[in-house]
Amino acid sequence: MLDDESFCSIYNSTFYRNTAFYGGFSLNCVKLSLLGVIGAAFQSSLNISHSFFIENSARSGGVIVGQEFSFVHLSHSTMFNNSAESGGGAIAVAFASLSISNCVLESNTADGHGGLLVASLSTIVIQTSILNNNRVNSASGGALFVTDLSRVLVVSSSISDCYSFNDGGAIYIREKSQFLIAHSKVDRNQAFEYGGAVLVENSQIFYALNTSFSHNQADYYHGFEKVIKMILCLFLVEEFIQMRLDTSL
Repeated sequence: MLDDESFCSIYNSTFYRNTAFYGGFSLNCVKLSLLGVIGAAFQSSLNISHSFFIENSARSGGVIVGQEFSFVHLSHSTMFNNSAESGGGAIAVAFASLSISNCVLESNTADGHGGLLVASLSTIVIQTSILNNNRVNSASGGALFVTDLSRVLVVSSSISDCYSFNDGGAIYIREKSQFLIAHSKVDRNQAFEYGGAVLVENSQIFYALNTSFSHNQADYYHGFEKVIKMILCLFLVEEFIQMRLDTSL
């Protein structure tokens, strides 16, 4: 656990079958572990590259928990078959910044929201990465669950074969969050209820630029959306690009 403006760099390492089930707090129905397998808090920085995370488990964030203005950068790494008892099968962040690049994030599961990742009041950048076969067993957001004023940018990535027991087979967005996906593919995702690919709840903002959506399925509604604003416009793109620059190492 990193604390009090600490810094940690992990390179060329393997984390296999570690567990962390301790503590936790609740923020707008998103429960986060205080530790996770790897935790960063209180303005700490965590830099992970060329590493493997396989079959780890935690209460929330099966591998990584970032909170309290921490910064996490993950690159050229693989997260496979990790799980969370609550939300974020591999990653959970609150009040944090997360950057993911050139990663494979596959077959992670959560009983709560976000089969791969749950984000609250956070800034997320995902680029040149593969998000495949992540799933939620009893909630929403098969790959990504985004809430509480979070901002997410996904660029040159694929989100495929993810599953949600409720809504948003790939992506679920709520609570005044903003989401931009560009030059990416969202394919073959499935929701048991609404939004096989994406569900945007209430008046959140979702942008898709040069992105393909294909063969997504939802049992209660059609494959792409429930209530969604598909506005192909550019007036916030510059802000998102700046967000991407601000969160890069």
